[in-house]
Amino acid sequence: MNRQRFVNGIMVLVVLVGAPFVTAGFAASSVSQPKKPYDPSQLYPGPFVNNSVYFKPYATGNWMRGLNGYFPSNVVCYDALWHLKTTGQWSGHIKLDGSCGTVGEPAPWAVGNRLNYDDASADVSGR
Repeated sequence: MNRQRFVNGIMVLVVLVGAPFVTAGFAASSVSQPKKPYDPSQLYPGPFVNNSVYFKPYATGNWMRGLNGYFPSNVVCYDALWHLKTTGQWSGHIKLDGSCGTVGEPAPWAVGNRLNYDDASADVSGR
């Protein structure tokens, strides 16, 4: 009888002493890891066409396909092309032929792959 109480006491002690370590390990493993930086060479799944260019008109606030054709061949504005290739986003004005537009009419531009990376929840027109 005493032996059984002794074993039960040790089991209770193990549970009580071990519980903080178990819950601390669980809490540490459930902490979200920081998001890796955008890598333009990696394809990110999502609702946007990866190799299309989108812009966000200020009137609607929704991302819309902005140029015909596919990126990068449809962008000839060097500054836009460089930023879209390296970061996936750019602010400025791109004309319909892909050349640079006037500085006074900037809009946010992004490659679909970048928008998929950002996991954009905005409504999309003309995917």
